[in-house]
Amino acid sequence: MRFFLSAQIGKQNPASKKLWEEGAHKTILRKSKLRQAFVASAGEMVVVGNDGTHTTRIAFRVPVSTYQRVFERTARGLYFFHTGRILPAAVPVAVTMLAGMPNIDTEEIQMLNVETIGEGACVYRYGVVVEDIDCSLWIFEFHHAHWAMVSTGTVK
Repeated sequence: MRFFLSAQIGKQNPASKKLWEEGAHKTILRKSKLRQAFVASAGEMVVVGNDGTHTTRIAFRVPVSTYQRVFERTARGLYFFHTGRILPAAVPVAVTMLAGMPNIDTEEIQMLNVETIGEGACVYRYGVVVEDIDCSLWIFEFHHAHWAMVSTGTVK
């Protein structure tokens, strides 16, 4: 997962450059199956910017099942860390890869707790519903460039 996040983010800042050079790049050089799968799924794609300009970029497939599994485990682990309670296995967990930065200025998101890991490499916001402790929301930000959201429980 580190490789796919790093490949998506690139070397946009010193922290993401370090992530690529000291971790993800070494991983792709060492693991030939991962490298072959990555190269096989990569291709050019035309992206339309907000101003209407067209740019050709390299696109690749992210293994969605791996992505979902990693973020579910991460949210369950952080849930335990923050609440001291194991989230029951039967509680549904939904993982969403966000296309861009969500509007963090909304009242709902401003109410969430904020934590930082790795000198700002990962910032996450979370909240647990007091009336139904199985329900929680987690918003993850990596290197100011990749966003994911995880929700637990069911909305009533």
